[in-house]
Amino acid sequence: MPPLKNQRWESFAQLIAEKVPQGKAYKKAGYKGGDSSASTLAGKPEIQERVQELTRGALAETSITIEWWIETVRANIERAMEARPVLRIDTMVAGEDDGGERSMEVMGSYTYNGAVANKGLELLGKHIGAFKADNDQQPQPGGAIIVQYPANNR
Repeated sequence: MPPLKNQRWESFAQLIAEKVPQGKAYKKAGYKGGDSSASTLAGKPEIQERVQELTRGALAETSITIEWWIETVRANIERAMEARPVLRIDTMVAGEDDGGERSMEVMGSYTYNGAVANKGLELLGKHIGAFKADNDQQPQPGGAIIVQYPANNR
């Protein structure tokens, strides 16, 4: 849907999409009047459609993938368990297009934080279904629980 032709309606819709209260949005859009007038304008189908479109666009821009989430949790676990060094990544030694590489230098190490690592492991465990009530596997002393999950959850 293109922007609304009525500039004040468009401004009002954008403000509502930004979570500005109706009364304030109404006044910022250049209208005079009270909350009932703002409510009437907000109820117009054109305004509602435009707000939905603007909101959907904002959600699409901030959406994350499950792969990004898993990798981020995994990186946090590795940092919390001191399994990953702190790196300084320099700018490209040569241009990206001609096969250049970034140089990296170890700057230190992360501080161990068991609570962060355990929370990350818990989140990943929940994601793969390791803690479901119907999981009848029990760990054996010195053994491991084998967790099977669909390939699309990896």
